[in-house]
Amino acid sequence: MSAEDPLRSSVFETIDRDYSGDCQRYADALYTKSLLMKKKARLYPNKKSFDRDLGVDFGLQLTAALTDLYAAFNEVDDSIDEQERYLCAAKLRMEEDMPHYSDANFTMRLSYGQVKEYNLGGRPSGFQTKAPSMVAKMKTGDFIEDYRVEPEMLDLLSNAGDMPLCFLTTNDITGGNSGSPMFDGKNRLIGLAFDGNWDSLSSDIFFDSKLARCIGVDIRYVLFMMDRWGHADRLLQEIHAQ
Repeated sequence: MSAEDPLRSSVFETIDRDYSGDCQRYADALYTKSLLMKKKARLYPNKKSFDRDLGVDFGLQLTAALTDLYAAFNEVDDSIDEQERYLCAAKLRMEEDMPHYSDANFTMRLSYGQVKEYNLGGRPSGFQTKAPSMVAKMKTGDFIEDYRVEPEMLDLLSNAGDMPLCFLTTNDITGGNSGSPMFDGKNRLIGLAFDGNWDSLSSDIFFDSKLARCIGVDIRYVLFMMDRWGHADRLLQEIHAQ
């Protein structure tokens, strides 16, 4: 942090010292020199060159700035959590004569939606993913850590054909909804809600039906993993899935 402003990121000191205060020069150097910006380039945290990489240094300085900002906010006497309780209490008093949704923490709540794709970057996203797309990602596991799996998992999905994995619906999803059952119009369990797309992150404030989507895992994929990967025979018998 800068001595002049305790909440100013030290990255500006780097710009002032090494780039004569020219932010554009710094940005250009960041994109041309950092290995983070180079396709298929590898960075190794255990090597000295890691901390000297311009992109890594930039990220570390921003992280430090965010940590200090968070600490500064927490020093305020009236915390955000406390003020939120005051706001909720005031809203309840203001709207106490109006109808409200049931408390989802203690009562069953149902919502309706449709299986539906959306436009992603101007192109149709498709409404579901299938095993081959997951296999393609797993095969990049040697240089993308997030896609590295055990060989057995790769073999299982490689032999799963076009088995559906996940699908999109127009349902809203928020904290606490993960794991909720999803039924079709004939009351058949078709999947479990577990996530939302990036465009659904603002749904607690404003729900955009054109962009926000709930992501459900297909129940066929769940049963496949319980059977072939988890070998959960007793659970499958209990739910009459065998």
